[in-house]
Amino acid sequence: MGVSVSLVTPNRVGEYFGRAAGLEPEKRTAGVLTTLLGGLAQNLVTWTAGILSVVFLLNEQIEFSAYFDSSYLSLVVVIILIGFVTFFRIGVLRKGFVFLANRIEKLKPYVDVFDILEHQGYKTLIKLLGLSAFRYCVYASQYILLLYFLGIDCSFAYRMAGVAFIFFIQASLPLPAGLGLVMRGNVSLLVWGTLCTSPILGVAASYLLFIINFSVTAFLGVYFFFKSNISFKRIDHADNAH
Repeated sequence: MGVSVSLVTPNRVGEYFGRAAGLEPEKRTAGVLTTLLGGLAQNLVTWTAGILSVVFLLNEQIEFSAYFDSSYLSLVVVIILIGFVTFFRIGVLRKGFVFLANRIEKLKPYVDVFDILEHQGYKTLIKLLGLSAFRYCVYASQYILLLYFLGIDCSFAYRMAGVAFIFFIQASLPLPAGLGLVMRGNVSLLVWGTLCTSPILGVAASYLLFIINFSVTAFLGVYFFFKSNISFKRIDHADNAH
């Protein structure tokens, strides 16, 4: 259900609320926050792999990597470091939320929810990062296998770097679903047109990956959404009542 909602929201933010839709009303806010924590872990993995791919491509003097100068890379590295600090020190984020809650009365009931995140141990957070890295490797492996299946002539190192770079760009641009699909094709065309000799096949692999991992699961999510008789109106009403 989360995947279904994510397809019509910028940068898949709807996934957080879609997953919470199936929870009990009193658990929905905590569900959204824990899903956000999982999303942060996934983005940290994607951004880290993306920066490594950019460094590799710069070293290889790939044409489009020239757009990423040292100041841009430094900014992204700083953002990643802040992300890791936030991930492992949720208490810092809680203090910021408390600061806002003291000024916005409606936020006060949700302060205690941060305790759920703050009390997650380091082992749990490291496991979450590990699972996110595993998920990333699954998607990357699927993409690389599709490139092989379509007969794209490219070295393995370039395939890995290209996939990591594309994932990095996709995770960094908060675009609506329609523009996201267009951007997916344009970035794939740029990357595989530069690294390999078959840019159209590279674009085909990108869209095939989307169909395999998102379109099918989104269809199933819509099916179970209507079958479960859950509506977002009911969710809003229940949350307001709570």
